[in-house]
Amino acid sequence: MLRSMLLSLEAHTAPGALDIIICDNASTHEGLLDYYKTIPYEIIYNKSNDGFMGLNPALARINSRLREADSEYFIVSDPDLEMNPYLPLTWQDDVVAVAKETNAAKVSFVINTDIGACPERLRNTIDVEKRYLNNPVAVAAVHAPCYWAAVDTAFALMRRDTYKEWEAGLQITKNMLLRGLYMPWAYNKKYKPPVRVGGDYTMNHMGWALHPGHEYEMNVYRILSDARYSSALRCLGS
Repeated sequence: MLRSMLLSLEAHTAPGALDIIICDNASTHEGLLDYYKTIPYEIIYNKSNDGFMGLNPALARINSRLREADSEYFIVSDPDLEMNPYLPLTWQDDVVAVAKETNAAKVSFVINTDIGACPERLRNTIDVEKRYLNNPVAVAAVHAPCYWAAVDTAFALMRRDTYKEWEAGLQITKNMLLRGLYMPWAYNKKYKPPVRVGGDYTMNHMGWALHPGHEYEMNVYRILSDARYSSALRCLGS
């Protein structure tokens, strides 16, 4: 899935515009470890599986780079996403523009749940995702529907001080995990709630549907990967 995601990002990003750090939480899969040797991105090999806190070595490097570049924005992502095939090459600048215009703590993409007659076990996921489209916000920076909505760390543009605790340094603490990385009280009070962008700015979350050996879920995965729709409103059955 990581390979699919990187290929997806490379296909929808201007050449030279990706600066990726991959955190490996003590993987033992030989195929994955061999794959790392073929890609041009920085890999951080953690000695143990530390969950979200395994991001901290990368966050430390990101913090240093942001300071050197006098910048404040970066993206944290899961490894099992695929971008909408209509995603503009300017998407990085676009999500930063959304963050600046709305003063949002985070900015993410709407998750594409256009999976047709899906297995019953996935219907709850669809219902949950639709709840995030109930509070639209007008944003001039992009020609796409936007919504005030909860955003976790699946794919999120963040700021150096998105969270209250990050004012002391860019690290995920146990206290942050206990309080919830996506809960309103975790964010720096000077920012407004997170925003999700729809339209051509959608993504497929492959991990929800792909379980090798389960034929019906493989079929759902193929449908998910065939992102024929660029409208978030259509994707979500509105």
